[in-house]
Amino acid sequence: MSDSQVKKWLSRAPCPARVRVDESDKKVIVVSNRANRWSELEKSLLAMSATTVEALNAQGEVLRVMQLKEPAEPTHEPQKEEWPASEQAQMAMVITASNDRAASRHEAIFKMSFDALKEMYQACLQELRETQRRCAQLESALQRELERQEVAVPAAEDENLISGLVAAIMPRLMAGGDAAKANGKDEHQ
Repeated sequence: MSDSQVKKWLSRAPCPARVRVDESDKKVIVVSNRANRWSELEKSLLAMSATTVEALNAQGEVLRVMQLKEPAEPTHEPQKEEWPASEQAQMAMVITASNDRAASRHEAIFKMSFDALKEMYQACLQELRETQRRCAQLESALQRELERQEVAVPAAEDENLISGLVAAIMPRLMAGGDAAKANGKDEHQ
């Protein structure tokens, strides 16, 4: 049954003074006098996952009954709590039950998000390992080529091949540039 039908059913004349939820549980909710009482009551009933709702008059007589959904067969022993008499305690129980159901609904979403983040982290970690492996291969190939070219790479303080290579090649590049100027082949002419 849709939400608007529940609200219409609740506000239909004669208006109930109380509402009993799920006859076997004997939970009775007192209808407030607020302007938005039917909306609040509807939200409470839906939050409680009520299957049957009875509209009661002030004397406790049944005005009408509504089946919200087919009663599900309980998979576990239902909790047998005493339904409190005060309206505040009733609201506290309704809010607690609603929060528990909301948390269980969000649990799956959080688990799915966590699993997605875990997969992304593993993919990034795999990419990092692959990049490190390729970098090591390139450094090894560069070292072999430098040895073949007989370029002496001085040991750098930070043991970085690139900084050692720059230190070894710079004098050759500078000497090459001076030789080109001496031959009259300045690049800027």
